[in-house]
Amino acid sequence: LWSDAKHVTPMLPKISYVQQCLSCKHYFLFDKNSQREEINDDYKSFCLETGNLSYQQLKEAYVELSNDKIIDEFSFRIMLIWGYNDIYYKQTNIPKEEYEYFVDNVRALLPLMKDNDILTSELHREIGEFDEAIKIIENNQASNEFIQKVQQQILERSQIKDSKVFLLYGKDRI
Repeated sequence: LWSDAKHVTPMLPKISYVQQCLSCKHYFLFDKNSQREEINDDYKSFCLETGNLSYQQLKEAYVELSNDKIIDEFSFRIMLIWGYNDIYYKQTNIPKEEYEYFVDNVRALLPLMKDNDILTSELHREIGEFDEAIKIIENNQASNEFIQKVQQQILERSQIKDSKVFLLYGKDRI
């Protein structure tokens, strides 16, 4: 489990709910693909073999699908955050346009957040809004020991102005 709420489950298949048809290269939502008439029935099940999309593919898919009223904007934006963090979490020289895209995406996601103060504070931390991240953590009581440990890690990283995503739970963590 990562601080941006991404969880890695190697024992499960990696199938994103956003897919790209291998035939026509259009993107579609796996659970709602019947609403996309241009996807040929012969390729719907075949597309599952593509698994998770790359960060670049997710960005392309968002542009293509954002006009559809069928997308779950929260889920799509969080997948974009995960894609960005997968690529850039260890890098120090992130291209300016990629970082700006990430920040814009986080800012668009924040109003969609409902009752998830930990993720909200984490996202503020990841875009360099450390004071806001600290304020959210300090104003929220942890409901259990695990949440308290997560809050403490976000708080500590905010205090030292560290905006990188980090491993919360997994090998050698919590």
